Parts: sequence; structure tokens; C-alpha cells
Amino acid sequence: MDNHNTIKNTSLGGLSFRIRTWFEQKIRQVDGNREFYETQDLAWVKKLENKCSVIQEELHALLEQHAVPDWEAISQDPSVKIGKDWKTFVLYLYGEKMDTNCRKCPQTTAIIESIPTIKTAWFSLLEAGKNIPPHYGPYNGVLRYHLGLYVPEPELCGIQVGETIRGWEEGKSLLFDDTHLHWVWNNSDKRRVILFVDVVRPLPFPYNLINKLAIGMGKRTDFVQDIKKKIDD
Repeated sequence: MDNHNTIKNTSLGGLSFRIRTWFEQKIRQVDGNREFYETQDLAWVKKLENKCSVIQEELHALLEQHAVPDWEAISQDPSVKIGKDWKTFVLYLYGEKMDTNCRKCPQTTAIIESIPTIKTAWFSLLEAGKNIPPHYGPYNGVLRYHLGLYVPEPELCGIQVGETIRGWEEGKSLLFDDTHLHWVWNNSDKRRVILFVDVVRPLPFPYNLINKLAIGMGKRTDFVQDIKKKIDD
């Protein structure tokens, strides 16, 4: 099993590996195999962009009052190993609410909970001069969304998904399929922060029901429950 499949098999349990692989192939047949998706006509994206200043203010207060853990401190995810340079403040993970963290960000939590398609949400902090190495996301039944919160020098911060390169702007959105090989860099001299969200990929019947089941099973995996326990501790 290659590294891509190892990551998928570790991060999203429940469905067997063969069934999940079959379903992911069906998703690509039904919805295509695009890297980035347009966002201008999506109501939930407009809602997040319109609330960006509220989220930024709450993030600023959070960073002044609390330490944000690095991803490796709370996760056994084998896909990203960069020490303390990538920090995450998790609010939701596969639909599982991280109550301890959500109480510290009530306004952001309320915004997230008003958008039912959001299943994962966290603040993603990448330190100055650092990068997140190439890796694959675990499951293409969700699409990954980024809202720029602190983007110190847009021309020095970016993401490559497959063969396509994009950058962030504060208050602006990116939506992509993270099961393509992707990596991130911050070549500025300041921290970059985004709101990192996974939303349910819109699919026709009956694939939407199978996808709902798969995401629900992901919520109950040891991977998700271990992270919640570490956050609560």
C-alpha cells in the first residue's frame, strides 16, 4: 500500500478500504476530477466572507489569550510531519464538535453551525518561512475550503493543488479537492492564518446518502475521538 492509501486508511475508518476506494472512484465519475471549484455563486461562501471581520476579531482575541497547539501534538495523522510550524485550533472534525475549543470561539462556532454542510472547521496557522509538505487528503466526499484571515504578503504565500497554484487574500475564498496531491508555503516573515473548512460535496441520489453515511462513520473513528480527548485534556 502506498503512502496515499496508508493515509486514507488511517484517517477515515468505518467503511472498508476497498469499498471506500470504489466509492471515491464513483464520486470522480459523477462529479469530475477538478482541482479547484468556483465559489462566487455559493450562498454559504458569501456568508463566511461577509462574517470575516467577526471571525478575525475572535481569532485575534484567541491568540492573545490562549496557546494554539501544533497539529502533531493532537493528531497521529501520518500525512503531515512538520513539528511545531503548523498549528491548529480545531472546532469541528468530521461533524464531531470540540466543545472545549468552541466555547472559546462562540461567534465563529455559531457561524459554522448555521451552515449544515460544514463538517470540519479549524484555524490553521502556518509560521513565517515554513511550508506544509506535499500530501493527500483522506476522502473526496468532502471539499476543502479556505477563508483568508491573516495573509501578510499574498505574493509570498500560496498553495498548489495538482498542477494548479493559487494564493489567499484576506476575506476571500478557495475551494478545492484535497485528495489531489497538494502543498502549502508561507515565504513571508509573518504568520499566515486561514479558516480551514471541509464541506459535504454535493452529489446526486443515491451517492449523497452513501456519502452521508461515510462521513458519519468517520466521526466515530479512533482518529477523531483521540483528537477530541487530547483537546479536552
